[in-house]
Amino acid sequence: MQVVDTWTGRHASALRSALRLTNERFAQALGTSVRTVANWNAAPAVVPQPELQRALDTLLSRSSSEEQRRFARFAESAPPEPRRPDQDAPDSAVPRPVQPAWISRRAVILGGTMASLAVPTLAADDLRHIAAAITNANRYLDAGAVTHFRTVLQDCMADDGALGPRRVIPTVLGVLAAIEGAARDARPTSQLELLQVGAEAAEFAGFLYRDLGVLDVGEYWQGRALEWAIERSDRQMEGYVLMRMSQAAWDERDGHRMLSLIEAAQGRRRDLPYWVQAEVAQQHARAFALLGAKSAVVEGRLDLAQELFAQDEEHAGRTSRSREPLLQAQAALCFTALAQPARAIELFDSALASDTFSYRDYGYFTSQLALAHAGEGDTEQAAAAGLRAVPVARATNSVRTHRELQRLVGQLHSTRSEAANELRHAVAVGF
Repeated sequence: MQVVDTWTGRHASALRSALRLTNERFAQALGTSVRTVANWNAAPAVVPQPELQRALDTLLSRSSSEEQRRFARFAESAPPEPRRPDQDAPDSAVPRPVQPAWISRRAVILGGTMASLAVPTLAADDLRHIAAAITNANRYLDAGAVTHFRTVLQDCMADDGALGPRRVIPTVLGVLAAIEGAARDARPTSQLELLQVGAEAAEFAGFLYRDLGVLDVGEYWQGRALEWAIERSDRQMEGYVLMRMSQAAWDERDGHRMLSLIEAAQGRRRDLPYWVQAEVAQQHARAFALLGAKSAVVEGRLDLAQELFAQDEEHAGRTSRSREPLLQAQAALCFTALAQPARAIELFDSALASDTFSYRDYGYFTSQLALAHAGEGDTEQAAAAGLRAVPVARATNSVRTHRELQRLVGQLHSTRSEAANELRHAVAVGF
């Protein structure tokens, strides 16, 4: 049997591949989280905790001879040479299928942003579905293209949380291009379905570009999502997109824009599910906090958010409870804006102890925890939390998280501890 002295992320990923398990099944077998497994996939040099070292040993010892041989082969093969996200892979290493013409046109429309991302190309199956939808909308859409687009979109959302936006943007843009091309000629019923999934895809694209720090393109796609929702008379989607646009304004700490957008979403509140209504109320609180409102005003909105969330929990049960850590983390942002870091830290600690955040979101909220520690004057805890967020930002290409870490470095400018210096260097290196 192959013996591993010290397991690393590369060894763990090799074992998962040898056992032919998904991230979810592998995490279950080890008694850990999917986020931890995704971390191993993204960071080959990371060393698992001692209890997971033992769990990996046990899993390997119980594997079949064939599985152990596969593991030895995968583990002994040299890992690929790391490359910067802004570099293309060598032409000799990765074949480059020709992208459809509409992808190139979209890249031009978006000011060349697509070309600068150096992201993987679309899978052949995605290209076939998209090309068929564009060339013969009436016939093909009735055969289930909309269902396929929605499935692809859901897969992209799952991949984005673990791997970051660069990996999924090409496919999402492909879906959007197909919808724009097909909706003009589709039958009325299919057209409404296309506009619905198009609005969802456009809002998601807006978030992806926001996470990459390309804010103007993010705003373009958010605006497109709102247009499609209005065209479809989908007030629920309108309210959701407006709420997400208000959240995006937080990245620039633009309190006035946050407030105007969330008040527009508030006008559609009765059309929204309770959990979205809760986020709207919470976003209202965050805008008020950023604009210097009194604590009682902000907390009143947070209390309303809790009441709405309780109603959602009553109707949705377990599904709703999985959203509770997100609402805790977003409430913590309000207390950071109110200059009440101790309350923010308490909420962040509770939220981050859960296993519900994607790998990317875990990194983002850890950066916010670091900022709360800095606000309390605990520079060592701030630097330590910031250093935990750095590898996540790198692995997922989250410029949004990196910008928050730059804010943190600015707050720690006078701190000369070893951890603070390490953080400054890590953030300066960037991706």
